Amino acid sequence: EATESTNFTLAQALPTLTNATFNPTHQAEGQSVAVRLEFDKALQAASAELGGSAVTLTKTADAKVWTGDVVVPVSSELTVGLV
Repeated sequence: EATESTNFTLAQALPTLTNATFNPTHQAEGQSVAVRLEFDKALQAASAELGGSAVTLTKTADAKVWTGDVVVPVSSELTVGLV
């Protein structure tokens, strides 16, 4: 019986968010904002939250670009983070 094995290392960096745009740039709590996220690599899936509210994302024809909508959460903070 003959056996053969090969070892290899796959080195690949995680995708990086290169641009995030919001329309409108400033919006009142409880109102919807259009979100566009651009990455340096094509993605099979993406998820994001804005201040704890899930952004509903859809892949565009270019899998590096994802668009979606989110409702601005009610917060006592002056800013909310995109995660």
